[in-house]
Amino acid sequence: MDARTLESALAELPLGEIHFLPRVGSTNEEAVRRAESGAPHLSIVVADEQTAGRGRAGRRWYTPAGKSLAVSVVVRPQAGAAGQDFSLRLSGLGAVSICLALREAYGLPAAVKWPNDVLLEGRKVAGVLVETAWVGDRWAYAVVGMGLNVRAGAVPRGVPLRFPAGDVESSAGRPLKRTPLLYEVLRRFVAWVGRLDSPAFLQTWEDLLAYRGQAVVIEQNGTRLATGLLLGLSEDGALRMREARGGVLTLHLGELSLRAE
Repeated sequence: MDARTLESALAELPLGEIHFLPRVGSTNEEAVRRAESGAPHLSIVVADEQTAGRGRAGRRWYTPAGKSLAVSVVVRPQAGAAGQDFSLRLSGLGAVSICLALREAYGLPAAVKWPNDVLLEGRKVAGVLVETAWVGDRWAYAVVGMGLNVRAGAVPRGVPLRFPAGDVESSAGRPLKRTPLLYEVLRRFVAWVGRLDSPAFLQTWEDLLAYRGQAVVIEQNGTRLATGLLLGLSEDGALRMREARGGVLTLHLGELSLRAE
């Protein structure tokens, strides 16, 4: 992967600026810096290697050279949306884009583990981190960071993991080129980003949910908060589950962990 190949492969997509870095601390941090300097809507930062990649709650996201995809997209409010908090839906957008790319372009049964992870064969292969800049009660821009384990070496060895991890090539059973895979993810991202508030997006996200109709456990920092049947999503993208005593619980984005019971 290099800058010239990347720009050629993504030329037909309506992106803003395209920045490729062989090595960077964090693509999100670099994208935030460029957004603060005026980078336009759908500008992207792609890196071959991250030395300080982050997941939720400041957890490290391992991104060795040549093994993963690491991309961050600058999203600016569209007309009429600037006063709405789309952080949860943007997390969903990243996961949905990866999931649809794996399903439609590669025939892999990917699923979204709410709110921002992608599973293949029960293993986490991708995660999304959204960071939003606010001016008063309006957001000025968001950065949607997406990390995808493409090859086996993308999964760290000898490191305790909160959830079983995997890679796309192991599930596909064949080698994959990263640049075409990135194209497929971004093609779906730009197709949906202007429709985050549409019923169609919410339905697509819900249809891709892992564990839907199954018993799940909700944890926070290792502590079990609730168990119940995963029903789907509310109108704002929050998770809905029916507890054992019959009530319906609605969960919004936070430091929550979802697992099968």
